[in-house]
Amino acid sequence: MSKPNVFLKSTLRQPIFTIFLLFILGLISFAFVSKVTEYLVVQRETERLGGYYRSIGTLRNISDPLYGYITEGAEIVRTSPYLDYEDYRRDVSAVMNDIYNSDIEARASETNGPLRELVKNITNNNFWFYGTLDSKKEMIKTIDYNQPSAGYSLTFSVGKVAAGYPEHIEEGQEITLLFLLDFFPESSPWIEEMKVGQHYFIRGFLDAYFTPNPTWTNADSNLILKLLDGEDTWFLPVLEQSEVDLNEPGLEEIKNEIEIDQQQQHSLLVLATVDMSAMPNTQEVSQYLHLVSGRWLNHEDELNASKVMVVRNSFAQLRDIQVGDTISLIFRDLQDYFHGGYIYGEDDRQNWRSYPTYPDTFEVVGIFESRVGIDPNLVFIPQSTLPVEIGIIEDEVHPMNYSFVLKSSKDQDVFINETQDRLAEVGIEVSFVENKGKNFWAGVDPLRKAAAANLPVYGLVLLLTLLLVIFLYLTQRRRDYAILCALGVPRKSANRQMLIPILLIGLLSISAGSVSAWNFALNKAAESLSTLLLPSGIAPSASLHAGILIGMGTGIFILLQILTGIGIWLISRRNIFELLQGKNAPKVKTQAAPPNAQDEIIFPPQSAIKMQTPVATKKKPSTGLAQIKQAENKVSRPKKKGALLRLMLCWIRRSGLKSALTIAVAAGFILAIGWLRWMIDRNQAEVDRLYNTTFVQAEILYKNPDVSYSFSYGVFGKDVVKGVLRTGFVESAYLEAIARRTRIGGINGENESYQADIALRGINHADTFFNIKLQGAAVEYADGWDGNLFTKTWTTEEIQASKIPAVFPKDFSDQYNLKPGDTVVLTDGSHVSYSYLVAGKYTRGYVGSSEEPVLLPLSALEAMEGENILYQAARFTLDPSKNRQLETFRTRVDYMLASYQRAVPLKMVYWDEELRSVVQPLEKSLSLLQVLYPVTVAVAVLIGLGLNLLLVLQSARDAAILRVLGIPTGQVRGMYSIQQLLLSLFGIFMGLAGVAIIHNEPAALLENQLIFGVVLFLGGALLGALLGVYLTTNKNPLGLLQVKE
Repeated sequence: MSKPNVFLKSTLRQPIFTIFLLFILGLISFAFVSKVTEYLVVQRETERLGGYYRSIGTLRNISDPLYGYITEGAEIVRTSPYLDYEDYRRDVSAVMNDIYNSDIEARASETNGPLRELVKNITNNNFWFYGTLDSKKEMIKTIDYNQPSAGYSLTFSVGKVAAGYPEHIEEGQEITLLFLLDFFPESSPWIEEMKVGQHYFIRGFLDAYFTPNPTWTNADSNLILKLLDGEDTWFLPVLEQSEVDLNEPGLEEIKNEIEIDQQQQHSLLVLATVDMSAMPNTQEVSQYLHLVSGRWLNHEDELNASKVMVVRNSFAQLRDIQVGDTISLIFRDLQDYFHGGYIYGEDDRQNWRSYPTYPDTFEVVGIFESRVGIDPNLVFIPQSTLPVEIGIIEDEVHPMNYSFVLKSSKDQDVFINETQDRLAEVGIEVSFVENKGKNFWAGVDPLRKAAAANLPVYGLVLLLTLLLVIFLYLTQRRRDYAILCALGVPRKSANRQMLIPILLIGLLSISAGSVSAWNFALNKAAESLSTLLLPSGIAPSASLHAGILIGMGTGIFILLQILTGIGIWLISRRNIFELLQGKNAPKVKTQAAPPNAQDEIIFPPQSAIKMQTPVATKKKPSTGLAQIKQAENKVSRPKKKGALLRLMLCWIRRSGLKSALTIAVAAGFILAIGWLRWMIDRNQAEVDRLYNTTFVQAEILYKNPDVSYSFSYGVFGKDVVKGVLRTGFVESAYLEAIARRTRIGGINGENESYQADIALRGINHADTFFNIKLQGAAVEYADGWDGNLFTKTWTTEEIQASKIPAVFPKDFSDQYNLKPGDTVVLTDGSHVSYSYLVAGKYTRGYVGSSEEPVLLPLSALEAMEGENILYQAARFTLDPSKNRQLETFRTRVDYMLASYQRAVPLKMVYWDEELRSVVQPLEKSLSLLQVLYPVTVAVAVLIGLGLNLLLVLQSARDAAILRVLGIPTGQVRGMYSIQQLLLSLFGIFMGLAGVAIIHNEPAALLENQLIFGVVLFLGGALLGALLGVYLTTNKNPLGLLQVKE
């Protein structure tokens, strides 16, 4: 049977002391673990946000920037140690099982000669059906009597549909097809044979460039009748409720055409990428592709071969596709790609059935949109999900499909320095997508370092608190240790027994404090962190590996065990008599004693004990407390308060270790609070800086970017632009306005005029227009002119009195032999003329339009057009000081555009990805420090209270002696309270000195929240001292002087 642990029993017999030890150890564990957890979460989150600023590089052939191959450059990039991965994207065609694509706008034409030959095999807008001819009307040209007939208007009741978009044709509806005689004059007899009431198998299509002539009779449709076989068969008569057997000889071509059109209407152009989030066109600075919902594909998808895809918004809206839906695809490796993933080349149209297919299913994880119209069938998948044997991969690397990513944006300068010359030798130039990574890391790196430096401060506070707790425990138990050793218990056994209670207290309190701190900090982190994914798909996470918690708790426990072990070892080296006498006993040099002399040491001989016989009195016996009260009135006491002060200072000096630990703990907590407050202030200043240097742009676009419209005419009026400017959020605006002129009224004063159709475009920022709209066009200004001519403000009086400087397209200049400085008079439809000065010329046409507009200052065009001015582009740079109120701007502008009824529907697109993905999440992440600051202060206050209470309880015997000596209870309480207050104040001053050094300015000590935290800590320390003094002096002093065995 094991012997009972004396130290454990003694500890349990002092519940207040034991409870406060548990309390303090739990609190300091809570403080340390919560701080480390906070640090880890913030460090990881800032690293995650820094991942937004990736170094995304592209290559271009210097001699042919748009189409020149970059193969040798890619090989050089591949050898760089700074390369993370490269992305050489692959195109492949795929067909959806049951879903139509969204390419319902007409692309091909039978009436436009050049276009007819170019896109004749884009047949997705064909439709095949069985129908009954309800009417046949001849179309008559009312003003062209040489050939009065324009063809026939044929109206059918639609039966079964063999192929066609549901938007174009559905069973049960009535449709009208036009047979155009001008294009097929020899086919008129075929149409004349068609009889009303007869059932036919018919092919029609939607023509991209055909508009019925308003002067023709019966021409009320834009659907065109088309040959079934492309040769001479316009229709096939069939019996009602029957179908054509397409397997009959001679119908093979018709069957192939129908099946191809069925494939076309379900086709997609799939772009397989290593990392869509790192494609140059998905970066916000390009202002090309942007997310509507979900996320981009990321590199993790590629590494994991995740079956995920990103689709266009127009397709998602038309086909009711949501994020999370799945789409089944059948990949087919066509030999010739032209548009939309369609079967286009002649070889493909004849052999497509024999090509191997690869079915697979993908989940939609993102929906994107383009600021300009792009291939409506375009979707993206990870390249690793595509079978390696399909997809166009040329031996030569094309610049449009190639980009690469460095391991860190911090490596960009080094990479350029090491590769630039080698690339130039092979005629290749490297460039990187613009980002503000340097600006971000310049502000965040010091914050991360300051947060890392904060951990040693809390580590020091943890160490000092553990030392003070161990000191209090050992001081309380050392007399028990001496008695146990004096009774013959071996020191090793006594050491082990003395260690067990504090380890049990530590195990319970450290476990409770660590787990509660872990859960509290992570819960607060979950509330603070942004829920927004980065464009790369990396999600914020408030979770940490449980092993970190176990490691921290175990580390604190081991530290407690080691420090306690050292303390017990030091006690075991001291003389037993000295331990029995107490802390103030003089050190005694002992000589070797006989083997049985231990009892003489513990129990001195009777002669050494002087007995004093009490004198009998006739007074009634009184309690010990009454005797002490009586003694306080009779025994002389210090006459001056100075004596009591000297006595307190003497106590502080003689209890050097306890006093030093008390001061150090107070200083450590104040330093930790001050450091945390300093970090919070720095973090807020950095967040404010990022808010004030992050510019958000907003651009007015068509609500549906795929809508067909002319680049020659404006879209919205002056009221829209004024409405946006009046919000007070706009710092600057880039605007494009457009107008037309119908006549050249003369050149250099000549009276000769020319009929013309000239587009004018007013701009107010040359660089924006040439870099975005003309994509690097070569601009040549006349002497004395530059891009600043577009920024000048022109009034109506000025443009009437002088020449308006304009930059003309090169083709226009060559056609009319214009030279710099020449004058051109242009006249509008209302016969109003203005003179224009040739201030320069440019060499490339306007992207997206066959026209090349004459460029002039926006203010000049506004002055000419007045209230009738129409704008085609408006991009606003918003005031960064109002970034936090951006939602107000959104609400007001969205309401205004929704109320705008003219022309096509408009929307405002916001290029605010950096603000949403970096600045706002960083603010939330760093706010975790602010959230945990009150908790840190509260923990410090509670620990200060508990430690001061235990320190006073340690002095219970001294307080009892003072009272026995006649010192009044009030004075004793005051002495101990002032003593602890002085120690705490000294520690606070030391801590504040450290804070002033960190801030490098004494004025930082006047920060309100820091002062409040210091006052609270001091109040907690004083409250603990007062509570301890009350518990000590409220007991019978004789009872406190007795030793309870």
